[in-house]
Amino acid sequence: MDYGVMFEQIRKLIEEDPENVTILEEVIDVDLQMDYFKKSLEVKKKLNSGRVIMHKDDLFASDISIDEKRMLLSKLASINDVDVFRAIEKYMKDGDKELHDWAILAYQESRMLIQSSLMEKAPIFISTGLGGKKDKLRYCVVLFNKNRKVFSELEQNIIKGEVDYIIGKTNSVCEELKFEGIYCTLMLMIPLKVSVKDCLLDLVKNCNELGGFVDSSFLVTNVKHLSDGEIMEALSNNDSESVNEYDKDDAIGF
Repeated sequence: MDYGVMFEQIRKLIEEDPENVTILEEVIDVDLQMDYFKKSLEVKKKLNSGRVIMHKDDLFASDISIDEKRMLLSKLASINDVDVFRAIEKYMKDGDKELHDWAILAYQESRMLIQSSLMEKAPIFISTGLGGKKDKLRYCVVLFNKNRKVFSELEQNIIKGEVDYIIGKTNSVCEELKFEGIYCTLMLMIPLKVSVKDCLLDLVKNCNELGGFVDSSFLVTNVKHLSDGEIMEALSNNDSESVNEYDKDDAIGF
């Protein structure tokens, strides 16, 4: 999948009708999301709406297994019914903790289904592993010291200042900035209408204009938080393969 083209299409849709786009705010594992969407497609093939609605209260029954409730949630989310939507909503808030993320996805699907029936065009739902808010997606970004040395206090201050400048320029949000030896990690909320790649390239360029200490290669993903092991492995691969940039984006939705 060409994610650059996909995000460009999404940006155009937001510009045309920003009120029609919903972004999943919660951080939910991408594998779980994919599993949910697969189950959602499966249950729609042989769905007996009337029978499923009769069993909606089973969500709160103590003698119903977690696996059965998981399947029931997927089925209920495929039914255009306000009472069903409210049952899913209640379960999302008060139900089994093991299915909280699954219930969130069922709630979103049910809500989108009802909205679609009330609108002339189907609403757009965007979800990623790291979530987002309103018109912004959350990204995990890693910058490396060009000389593979610990960032000095001066270099750290330069990065902090340039991050402040970039987020102000793009209406982004920096939720976290940590220095971990030869690299620093950022959690950024960047508007969908902003080019993530251009934003980060500007950040690196601006830092290097004041010292030339940031590697032109960086990591960026909206799939998950990157561990130290994953970061160091990517750095090792980057050094051995001499690539210019590691860039991983993913988004899925209804």
